[in-house]
Amino acid sequence: MPQTVPNSPMKGDAEAIPYFRQAIQLDPNFALAYEGLGVAYGNLGELSLSLESMSKAYALRNRVTERERLLIAAMYNMSGSGDLDQARQAAQAAVRKSPTFGFARARLAELEFSRGDVAAAAEALGHALTLAPRNAQAL
Repeated sequence: MPQTVPNSPMKGDAEAIPYFRQAIQLDPNFALAYEGLGVAYGNLGELSLSLESMSKAYALRNRVTERERLLIAAMYNMSGSGDLDQARQAAQAAVRKSPTFGFARARLAELEFSRGDVAAAAEALGHALTLAPRNAQAL
């Protein structure tokens, strides 16, 4: 049975939302909680709530590590501003910063697919799955 994480679609984005909200209540400057909340809302089709959360994460991105900042920028530019070129640059920078971090490669794969480059998406996802074969987020 595959392992899941709280905000994965396999576990349920709706179930993850209260945990993200609780984390934000405990720390209103928790950028990654806003990013996770934005992803969960986006997966559920709540686009205005997703954009609101992603915008807050992006505004707080200077409070996290460089790798996290790059991933927040990639997600915000992909789903928030719609600037796929900026999103791709941020995702590629995250992969260069942490080449063995499967999650960064999975985000790059998602972005490449959104841009219509299926071959690049398949390559990035293949790397992500090699690095983290049991990580549901890499799917």
